[in-house]
Amino acid sequence: MVAVGKKPILQHFLFPLVAVTIFLISSIAQAIPFSKKQDILSLIDQKMRVDGIPGASFAVVRQGQLEWAAGLGLGNVEHALPANADTVYRAASIVKPITATAILQLYQAGKIDLDAPVWSYCSAFPEKPHLVTIRQLLSHTAGVRSYSMPWSKFEAELYSAKRYKTVTGALSIFSNDALIHNPGSAYKYTSYGYNILGCIIESVSDLSYEEYIDRNILQTSAMESTIAERSEDIVYNRAGLYNKDKKGKLANTKYVDLTNKIPSGGMLSTATDIARFASAYLTGKLLPLDLIKQAHQPVKLLDGTLSYYGLGWDTNKVKPVNRSREMYHVGVTPGVTAIMYLYPETKGAVIIFTNLYNVSGIEKLAQSIGKMANLHKTPVHNSK
Repeated sequence: MVAVGKKPILQHFLFPLVAVTIFLISSIAQAIPFSKKQDILSLIDQKMRVDGIPGASFAVVRQGQLEWAAGLGLGNVEHALPANADTVYRAASIVKPITATAILQLYQAGKIDLDAPVWSYCSAFPEKPHLVTIRQLLSHTAGVRSYSMPWSKFEAELYSAKRYKTVTGALSIFSNDALIHNPGSAYKYTSYGYNILGCIIESVSDLSYEEYIDRNILQTSAMESTIAERSEDIVYNRAGLYNKDKKGKLANTKYVDLTNKIPSGGMLSTATDIARFASAYLTGKLLPLDLIKQAHQPVKLLDGTLSYYGLGWDTNKVKPVNRSREMYHVGVTPGVTAIMYLYPETKGAVIIFTNLYNVSGIEKLAQSIGKMANLHKTPVHNSK
């Protein structure tokens, strides 16, 4: 068994804002004024009440440093355990920027060519009639399918309970299927494409995906509570996994085994750990800053139009004038909705985890917090 996370919470549940206020008083970092922190807490609390979110954890990074992290509400409803800064959640698709960072590290080291055929690095993904490149996998333009449709098949794959022993083994779900469009011609979001990237990391590094991530990202970023999710592991301070039933009532989510998508969304983490990743990433500890800038640029499709997605980062909900100044990645998987929102120019980030599936408007919430924490920069317009 693997025991992960901070020591178990022993205190009784207090009203969320009272509990967090205590945390604020003891906080060392004061760059965000106390009154502004209270405004941020009120904003999150309002979102939780409107959407019926049981618990949330969040963190703010400023100038490459973790400045503030806290929790609101209940991390586990059944046991009345409050959410805190180190509550462990499913990281969902926030794993994708981590996987993309690993791929770009290997590119920087000269071990892969981003425009080479995928199957030259991952034999478990067989050759297709059209060239599929690593760059296309990173940008969701490769034509690899997502979960099957109609809904019955989609749900069966989303809530898969099958255990896969290896990253490569999980490729069998889709590897022999036809591409859904000509590579490079369209953007179609797919977790399965990032599973192939996990295979590439393993074949190039001669390490398992988890070993590579641990050695080259988690340790470098001082991330303490991020691991692949396996149901048998004991994980301290772990959030419950909730959704709304057909009547809108809070319910435990169905069981799912996330070994079918470890490189794309099968990890556990915390708001503080993802803040540490953002800090290391934004300060050049994981990648050269010029390569980071490339990753943030939306890719150009074959018809010359721009996608909203770069190499592991999304800008769809960013105002067009702010693209390349702001980017993010949302994570949605059974029992969790989360976001990591970056402000590279100020080396700032907002991280939010909630223990409710499919919460809408998480991007807007992160943007609002970013502005309240003064992480954004107003674009400069040339006067005519």
